[in-house]
Amino acid sequence: MSLVKGLKTQAKETIETLGKPTIETDTPAETVVEAPAIDVKKEDPIVNLVAKVPLSHRNHWVGEARKEGKTLTAVVSELLARRYGTPGN
Repeated sequence: MSLVKGLKTQAKETIETLGKPTIETDTPAETVVEAPAIDVKKEDPIVNLVAKVPLSHRNHWVGEARKEGKTLTAVVSELLARRYGTPGN
């Protein structure tokens, strides 16, 4: 079996086992809780916010957030709300 085929097979088995791809950290993916960092009104739609960062930085930040049981989305939302506030505050 070629190296590439072996890696593809291993990746497929991992994805099937976990249900979705994740970055390996010390904290299992099942313990990560998606919790909104800020109050969001139901009529206010959720949109994407994009920031281009080096892959190594993102991987480090994702790992650190997971150690705390948070998602990177929750951490970034919390930091932006703390620094700039939210509408009406």
